[in-house]
Amino acid sequence: IHSILSVDLTKKNNVMIFVTVFATLLLIAFLLQLGLFGLLLLFILSFAFIVLILRKQDQIQLQYAELLETIRRIGNGNFNDISEEAEHGIFKLAYQALSHVRIGFKEAVRDEVKSQNMRTELLTNVSHDLKTPVTGIRNYVELLQNPETTQEQQSEYVEKLDSYSKRLTVLIEDLFELSKVN
Repeated sequence: IHSILSVDLTKKNNVMIFVTVFATLLLIAFLLQLGLFGLLLLFILSFAFIVLILRKQDQIQLQYAELLETIRRIGNGNFNDISEEAEHGIFKLAYQALSHVRIGFKEAVRDEVKSQNMRTELLTNVSHDLKTPVTGIRNYVELLQNPETTQEQQSEYVEKLDSYSKRLTVLIEDLFELSKVN
């Protein structure tokens, strides 16, 4: 009876069903040989067997409802309520698979957060690196516009402007190459 009530959904149960039906037929034949007493025993055993099957059906339905609820929670993004330790009966393998999904999802989220943080850091650094030469260029342009600036200072400022513009060009080209790689 235990082997009948503990169904393994990962395997075909044809042999178990055949053996169970054959054993039941033998038991019925034996009990019918006992006459009225055998018939009474047959009714009692049949009733007990029906009660056991109905209880098992209730257990399976409850486990199935719990599995569906777990899947619903996962669908809503709650991956923390998957219990591998709990007794899941015939749905144990499904819970193990869901647990693997949870682990994979958490790793994917962690990797995505890490990637987003790296992008944010990169954009912050690029922004800073671009502002520095631009600020330098503006300052030297202001100095060049000053009427009191000597010819020697103007030459020095133009060299600095050239240096800043080359640095800015390299940074922009690097940024463009990086965007092509992405």
